[in-house]
Amino acid sequence: KNKKVLAVSVQTNCSTLVANRFLFKLQVDYKKKKIFLDIRSRDMNLLEKNVYWDFETIKEKLEKKLLYLAYIKAWPKKLNGIEYYKYYDIQFYQLKKFEEFLKLIEQGIIRITFKIGVFREGMRKGETHDRGTGFEIQETDLEKLFSLIKI
Repeated sequence: KNKKVLAVSVQTNCSTLVANRFLFKLQVDYKKKKIFLDIRSRDMNLLEKNVYWDFETIKEKLEKKLLYLAYIKAWPKKLNGIEYYKYYDIQFYQLKKFEEFLKLIEQGIIRITFKIGVFREGMRKGETHDRGTGFEIQETDLEKLFSLIKI
């Protein structure tokens, strides 16, 4: 309880209240080719605007990790404390142009997430665990970012 954690999703179309003290919001800047994290106090005073992700780095990572996507659907089942899955569908996708990704961030469809927590047990109990910055999209919006590959 005495450790600070951060688990929040941030988007462009609305501010997210963090720790009941700060407002986080994204801003896409095409001129500077960066996505900025705008941090304000509750009374809207700008506190920080030097945190950003540059387009080139995001594009490189996105194309390296998600140029193709296999989306697998399964039913979970637990037997004797062990979780099993029965796979019933698979779909393959190809990433659309990077400009579509930026457009979806601008629309608030893609969010940036921060997940910094604390190990709760084991040898590292109490230590900070940074799961990294992620990009999040709802399943229903997948085809806005990816093209379905017909097989």
